[in-house]
Amino acid sequence: MNQYIQLNRKFSPITPKQNLDVSNLDYSLNTAYGEEKTWDDLLAEYRCVILAEAGAGKTKEFEECAKRIHAEGKYSFFIRIEDIDSDFVDAFEEGDEFQFNEWLDSTDPAWFFLDSADEARLKDPKQFEKAIRKFAKKVKPAARRCHIYISSRPYSWGFESDEKFLDKELYYGITDNKDESNREEKVKSALKVFSLAPLNLADIKFFCEIKSVENIPNLLNQIERYDLLGLAERPFDLDNIIDKWRKESVLGSRTEIIKHNIQQRLTDRHARRRRALNIPLEKLQEGAQRLAAAVILTRKANINVPNSNPNIDNIDPIEILPDWTREEILALLGCGIFNDIVYDAVRFRHRDIREFLAAQWFIKLLRGDNRLEIEYLFFREQFGERIVTPSLRCVLPWIILEDQKTCDHVLKNQPEIAFEGGDPLRLTLDTRKKIFVNFVERIAKNLDNRSVRDNDSIAKISNKDLEEDVLALIQKYSTNEDVIFFLGRMVWQGQLDKCVPTLIDIALDKVNGMYARRIATRAVMSCGSEHQKKQLWKALNAGGEILERKHIVELVSEINQPDVEFISLLIDSLKNSETYQKYEYSGLGRALENLIEKCDEQLKFDFLLGLIGLLYIQPYVDKKNCKISEKYRWCLKLAYKIIEQLIVLHSQFMLKPSILELLVKGQRLIHYTDYDDNEEKNNLSKLVPKWDELNEALYCKTIEIARQDHRQSKDEELTDDWQYCCYGQ
Repeated sequence: MNQYIQLNRKFSPITPKQNLDVSNLDYSLNTAYGEEKTWDDLLAEYRCVILAEAGAGKTKEFEECAKRIHAEGKYSFFIRIEDIDSDFVDAFEEGDEFQFNEWLDSTDPAWFFLDSADEARLKDPKQFEKAIRKFAKKVKPAARRCHIYISSRPYSWGFESDEKFLDKELYYGITDNKDESNREEKVKSALKVFSLAPLNLADIKFFCEIKSVENIPNLLNQIERYDLLGLAERPFDLDNIIDKWRKESVLGSRTEIIKHNIQQRLTDRHARRRRALNIPLEKLQEGAQRLAAAVILTRKANINVPNSNPNIDNIDPIEILPDWTREEILALLGCGIFNDIVYDAVRFRHRDIREFLAAQWFIKLLRGDNRLEIEYLFFREQFGERIVTPSLRCVLPWIILEDQKTCDHVLKNQPEIAFEGGDPLRLTLDTRKKIFVNFVERIAKNLDNRSVRDNDSIAKISNKDLEEDVLALIQKYSTNEDVIFFLGRMVWQGQLDKCVPTLIDIALDKVNGMYARRIATRAVMSCGSEHQKKQLWKALNAGGEILERKHIVELVSEINQPDVEFISLLIDSLKNSETYQKYEYSGLGRALENLIEKCDEQLKFDFLLGLIGLLYIQPYVDKKNCKISEKYRWCLKLAYKIIEQLIVLHSQFMLKPSILELLVKGQRLIHYTDYDDNEEKNNLSKLVPKWDELNEALYCKTIEIARQDHRQSKDEELTDDWQYCCYGQ
């Protein structure tokens, strides 16, 4: 990935549960929910470790962050840990020896980006420790002025041992203020560990926009529909999906994209070595299948690399591929379906790919002469019952697509397995109908595994060929909230528009549970016609009920092409909405911000006028001359968001008296109340002064309003303007 795309990546703090066993087949990072940080947050820290998988973009993030800090006139340095030696200043890729020495002689802070711990350990597990000791010795005179960031992959990071080592060599103590009852200040290590968050749909959308990808909404829809987010959450892999989209304008089924991914990664990377050895693609695929099956069967994730120091706890590929030469094995392990070598071993890059490949190997064996032996691996007798072997359960969703006998057994005894992975849409129509009807009946009788209801893959068995069945069941169970919640998701994800009229009735019926009404609303707003969408929205507004904020989210989220009527309907809904509670999370604020992004200049202004109307509804905030609505004060953040965008556009709408007046009154809300400007960040103090005409107009409006208030409160003329200037004027 040569082109850097600024995605404003997020970072999640790792919880104290740091005893992760890196030998596990599937490790996961215990991140603190809801605490995502940005680079701006991390740059205020002094000691950070950033964990991310291969292809996640951590090296590029380090490089670009170092460049950005340097461009701001501050000291910043990027260096690869494996290049650190006794005189490591020659190895700086950002910054140089002169700047380093200049910084040492100064009193200024500096930011060091050290990439990456796992690369340093490729040849020698002790290389990381050696490099850090040399680095620590070099910066020791100014260690208190160092902001240090180290990257690594999760499975090559020793959560306890490496952190103890860093605290020994690069300790930075900070005061722990959490225990306010204890007057003695406690000092703790500043070291914090974060994981680089995967790309979400908004990131993917922006990435595609920068890459000039065509028909992005349809691409995102297919990524969601075919459950491909796990294969698109790293820039390295997203490029591969974009490549297929550009060539074919369709991603196809989940099976197709995984096959495409495997083929690309087996041929793209180290292709020169593969061509030199003349290894056919079919042989590479078979070798990968055998290794994947070995990983699943042994529960060992690491595969030793030949011609290196073997680890007896890892899989030996020479035993798995005895008919391959060492050079052929090296070529296979160098392909992109595997991560780079760490500790003389590799891992499969993706769990989905590993399970798919393993399943292909087992399918071949099931078609051979020893079927009963292979079946016994999956289904065993225990206490008189036939059970599924837990460690092999993950490949069954793929196997049932190719082996009818296995499929019949699974669907008879544990049909939920079909939804735990694989590609449910590839099941035959009759099979999907049986699963679907049976499952809905079990939901209606509350006999199902409730956790399976929320599995997105279940809803993804829905296609147009099931539309009549879905509609019949919606009509049959229209008052059963659990069933409607499940079927509504099928309509939404399957775009089953014949079901829309019935779902409109369900969404409007106040007797129904709110979960059923909300999912019915989302389904209508997703696949209904413009007339049907507005019909539902008008009826909800006219119904006389107080609308839940989460219900409004369902109305807003699926609007891709807003117009004046949609904006008018939205303002009416906000007026009828329940009272905002600080710190509650309904998702409405985020949904409205996304809608603002879809509006053109005129619609932004129309939206802003609607918000201004809400902001002036009495009763006002009970503070000095603060004529902002108590109930709708939360809308000020949205209004500021639109104003920022209009300023960037240099829109003449910004000079309208109503907008200028809002800026003045909004500032009073911030000044006289507990409105948290740090929490509700905006850039107006930076943007306003850069536009002279706006700055002057706002100043005049500020003084005009101040004079009116001064006459009313003190019955005298205003003679001093200093306390009324705001927004950086």
